[in-house]
Amino acid sequence: MKPTDVILLVTVIICLVTDLREQKIYNKVLLPALVLGLAANTLGQGFSGLTTSLLGFLAGMGLLLIPFMLGGIGAGDVKLLGVIGLLKGPAFVFQAFLMTALAGGVIALVLLARRKAMGETFRRLGTALTSLLLMIPRGAVLETLQHPRAIAFPYGIAISAGTFLAYFMG
Repeated sequence: MKPTDVILLVTVIICLVTDLREQKIYNKVLLPALVLGLAANTLGQGFSGLTTSLLGFLAGMGLLLIPFMLGGIGAGDVKLLGVIGLLKGPAFVFQAFLMTALAGGVIALVLLARRKAMGETFRRLGTALTSLLLMIPRGAVLETLQHPRAIAFPYGIAISAGTFLAYFMG
């Protein structure tokens, strides 16, 4: 197991625990992972390792930028995916992102079904999509989606699940 693999798994597990317990992903966990990962990739692979790390970091951050700007996820989630990209590169972070989206969707559907809110949620989603297509201002679309009964959960759970799936299946 490579040093970046150990850093990845330890970081994701710690972030999963803190997100479950406190709904926070801490910089004091992410920053050391970032520094250690950058050093490990650079020392192990030279300039190409540094380049791959930086591209992975930018890819990871970029993949969650729009959901963050729309208020759907927190900054810690964005930074966590950035660190995952830094540790494993852009191809891995894209695969982890896809698995994360799948895991997040499954978690959301389970929560919606448990709260018997599936129909109401899909109606709001349809209204929001229609509003987007008709170019209604962003505030009206967000107001439709941010309903008082909206289902929310710490997205670090989905990021962790997606990362583990990508790591152990890939």
